Amino acid sequence: MPIYLLKGAREATMEGLMFNIQHRINPLHVHCRLVERGINKPVSMRICRLYEAFVFSWLNWFIILVILICQTRK
Repeated sequence: MPIYLLKGAREATMEGLMFNIQHRINPLHVHCRLVERGINKPVSMRICRLYEAFVFSWLNWFIILVILICQTRK
């Protein structure tokens, strides 16, 4: 499902959108999607370890910051 076709009231907010993005870019979620698409588990695990170290760890801090800003504005 594309990220812009979200269901429910919570997802319609910026905070809900950030939680949805955070879930979808989670390394475990990415690993499951890679395996689901036919990449074998050891290769998928190596890809996701590198992804977590170099991409997710940095991107997640930005998402957490946006979520906290959204929560303080309420």
